[in-house]
Amino acid sequence: MKIGIMTLTGTSNYGAVFQIHALQKVLEQQGQDCETIRYDNPVILMDHQPKRLFRKKGFKKKIKAVLAYRAYAGRYRNFQAFERKYCRFSEKTYTRETIAEANRVYDCFVAGSDQIWNYDITGKDPNYFLAFAGADKKLCSYAASSGKDSLSEAELAVAVPALSRYEVLSVREEKLRHSLSEVLPASAAARLRTNIDPTLLLDQSYWKQFVGERPLEKPYIFLYLFRETPKSMALLQELQQKTGCEIVYASKYNSHKHRYLYVPTLSPSEFLNYIYHAAYVMTGSFHAMCFSVQFEKEFFLTGSAFAERNERLYSLVRLLGIQNRTMDDLTDHPAEIDYPAVKRTLAEMRAESMRTISEICERDKG
Repeated sequence: MKIGIMTLTGTSNYGAVFQIHALQKVLEQQGQDCETIRYDNPVILMDHQPKRLFRKKGFKKKIKAVLAYRAYAGRYRNFQAFERKYCRFSEKTYTRETIAEANRVYDCFVAGSDQIWNYDITGKDPNYFLAFAGADKKLCSYAASSGKDSLSEAELAVAVPALSRYEVLSVREEKLRHSLSEVLPASAAARLRTNIDPTLLLDQSYWKQFVGERPLEKPYIFLYLFRETPKSMALLQELQQKTGCEIVYASKYNSHKHRYLYVPTLSPSEFLNYIYHAAYVMTGSFHAMCFSVQFEKEFFLTGSAFAERNERLYSLVRLLGIQNRTMDDLTDHPAEIDYPAVKRTLAEMRAESMRTISEICERDKG
């Protein structure tokens, strides 16, 4: 059985490339022939390619784009290099008009594990629901996400008939599972389950292969934010004053807004290395949070730049029992994370999620 994974490709997003690599690796470890379908979605490509900087209007913004382009382009090249080394993609690049041709190549399609069911990100593309798949194909999802509590009416119009065909129906957020169970036919709703992100299926020892020497001698706080709030920046300042740590800011652009060390061109491997060696991590990124957990870091969760997308972050910290890491629940003196307890919970979740992987691998269509 040849498996084609349908997910977000062509990005410069750390989480996107890590979940591609992780899901492929886990399926390969189960003896499967699998690859990620290289799918050109023009909305996603425009959001991540360096030339997007020049879409902004106004003289000052154009000047800023020119100054930022070199760093942004360097980051994008680093992502492409990582993908070439660590990810397997389809030989053919598909588009919305040609994706049906993939039915000639694959026996099984797996949707996952990014925010593939979020029309705000995909430009209302129905193909991430596997709407293009032939009737004779085995359809599955693994930890697919909308990034929200529920799907919109427009998303549901495509999702309900498409997901009703899935043999394995796995999502990443508990609230999304509940909302889908209310709209799907009973037979499909019964197949719904919540599973962890594929980056968490591989343990700490696996991800250490991407870790190298300390990037700085001095202890540092690793900062990867999509929004800066008064509360998060006040906590950051307090933490810096208390610990004397330097602040390293992983940003797409060099900035002089703060007197931090900006690292705008980090490759995915360098990104992991900075998390691994950090004294503390502050982030609004789901996958930066996942790797903070993997590497047993004291971290603080600021939330997404889009409030409606916070469920994907909060769902995981609730399951792991560490909601006191979020800005909403943070106390003045939060206790250190009880990582032995977190690891026990994560091991149970990993075992349950691997049962879903086994179903994807072992149950052939028909």
